[in-house]
Amino acid sequence: MRLSNLAMALLGRHEYTGDGTDLDESIEASRATVEDAAPDEPARGKFLSNLGTALPARFERTGDDRDLHAAIDAGEEAVRTAPAGHPDLPAIRSNLGAAIQTRAERTGAGHDDAVQLARAAVHAVPAGHLDRALVLVSLGTALHERAERTGESKDLDEAIAVLRARRWRGPTEQSGERTAIAP
Repeated sequence: MRLSNLAMALLGRHEYTGDGTDLDESIEASRATVEDAAPDEPARGKFLSNLGTALPARFERTGDDRDLHAAIDAGEEAVRTAPAGHPDLPAIRSNLGAAIQTRAERTGAGHDDAVQLARAAVHAVPAGHLDRALVLVSLGTALHERAERTGESKDLDEAIAVLRARRWRGPTEQSGERTAIAP
């Protein structure tokens, strides 16, 4: 777990400073965390998802498709590995959707998969939960990107509604959460 925390701290510092060395070290620490985790380790899905979050950042820096493919592979394994009902499963799905979205932006294929994963993540996070804003942003972004690709105004309308609803107002004030999100 400590190695996973180090990996995420290095990724955070990379995001702040742009230092590629931190990013590379984050990826290596994430890989080591996954390799050290037993196949039945409950946190294995989260470790895989963390790796799947760092790799697209390096893809963005280098353009190396292998990082993007590895991110999607790690994300798919993370979804398969995380036990049903695991509290990190919505974020794991959201992270995989983001990697697929990155690939879709590059290739034009996969927007529907990114939207589907983002929807599943949103439906798994209750209104008022701290992760709700994160998954709503992922869904809004996926819908917006798909709308740009297809020209579908309904996707753009839903993206706007979802992104407006992303503000968490607390467990007792849910007015920002009343947007209907398609199944």
